[in-house]
Amino acid sequence: MVEHPLHWNTSLHFASQFVQNSIYKVEAAELIYSLRTKRGFDINSPAAASVCTTLLNLKGEDRLPGEEAAPDKLFKLLLDLGFRPNLLGLSALMRNFCVRGRVEVAWNIFNLLAQRGIQPDAQVFSILLNGAKDAVDIESLQRIVNVINVNKCWSPYLVNDLLGFIYQVNEFHNKSEISSRTRRKRNCEMAWRLMVQMYTKFFHLAPLQKLTLYPLENLLAPDAKREVPAHLSQLNRLAATLAPLPDPLLMRPDSITLSLMFKAHMRSLGKPRPLMAYYDHFKELLRKGDRTVVKLVKDQGMVVFSIFLRDFLQFQTTAKYSLQVLREATIKSRQHGKDTYNRPQLAHAYTILMNGFRNRRHPQQVMVILNRMIREGITPNITTWNVVIGTLLRENHIREAVWVMQHLEQMGLETNNHTVREITRLSYTKRKWVAQLMESPDQQSLTRGGHISLAKSLLRIWSAKPSGISMKTAPRINKQYGEA
Repeated sequence: MVEHPLHWNTSLHFASQFVQNSIYKVEAAELIYSLRTKRGFDINSPAAASVCTTLLNLKGEDRLPGEEAAPDKLFKLLLDLGFRPNLLGLSALMRNFCVRGRVEVAWNIFNLLAQRGIQPDAQVFSILLNGAKDAVDIESLQRIVNVINVNKCWSPYLVNDLLGFIYQVNEFHNKSEISSRTRRKRNCEMAWRLMVQMYTKFFHLAPLQKLTLYPLENLLAPDAKREVPAHLSQLNRLAATLAPLPDPLLMRPDSITLSLMFKAHMRSLGKPRPLMAYYDHFKELLRKGDRTVVKLVKDQGMVVFSIFLRDFLQFQTTAKYSLQVLREATIKSRQHGKDTYNRPQLAHAYTILMNGFRNRRHPQQVMVILNRMIREGITPNITTWNVVIGTLLRENHIREAVWVMQHLEQMGLETNNHTVREITRLSYTKRKWVAQLMESPDQQSLTRGGHISLAKSLLRIWSAKPSGISMKTAPRINKQYGEA
């Protein structure tokens, strides 16, 4: 262990900077450990305890640290130094384990709370609920629901976590199982019915009813004609055991609740005509200034429009309207959103659009949208670039895909598991070629000149097709593609 000849307060300041980034957590731990013999240092002082708590925490966007910075190892180190964690510190550690998929260890920490006489709060319950959701662990979900029931502390965001669990289980099942579109539609219908039944136990029905085109009471009675799918059966039994809140205690759903429920409902439609009807209904409510819908757009921005965008791209008859949806969504979000121009949400929406056209085998349109996105001043994220890489690889533009990956390295963007997955879909010969190209960078690559130069070069790959494509001519291309 390296000795640090600095005053303990200075070293602690450095440690407070290191703990902000998961890459430097080991260095931060070494600094804290080096302070054990410093006169005047108290690891349980407010400043030191704050640094220790941050050391145990892991932000959602952070990369997972290596095993040397595993949460249990860091926690043991701090305990050995005499650290007495409070509820905030233990909550941070629980979240760290849940992020790593170690929900059972998070439960051990929860038990530690009881042993120390520390009363858990709603944040702790939310951590365990989200951990169960991310791990698709229904037994863990049942356990935490029982604890919440005993403590009688249901809140909107805890119910949102529970509803999100149902949605995620169904999405996970539909992606992992090879089934027909009809079967997936039935699964989504049952998930939607189950979510409505769960919703009505905690929330007022009226705000959600406003967003739907038929009486939701129709979904509250069990459907004797349909058997609950196996992947939803345990959740269905859990819902049946939950007693509804008395009417005076029913809560008002927040925008996250309504956005999640609306997303599940759109998934359950499964046909283009009702999807168009719902889009027209939503726009009309927004035009009339309906408070629920205006607040939904104000709080969620592009998120709710991205729901329509994704589902429009599922069908040939509605895919041709997707660019129109994006344009209208941008205008409405600027009018009603609290952020006049939420670039991360716009980047997400553009990426959905690009991925939809990639799935429909329209690579030129993917590059058109990429160019428009960059000209609008919206920075593509790694998910966007993965769509571009996947499109190029699917169209056998191997060298250009490698150029994009080299460009990402030069721009300081790190590839992720999804990038690797795109490459592993190739044949052995093509994967070998990718490896060779990555080891021998082409000096004439497309990576010079930044994002816009690269995007223009990628669009020129399809120069044999109609040129000079812009967002003004793109709707005509969409129409041509949709009718093809």
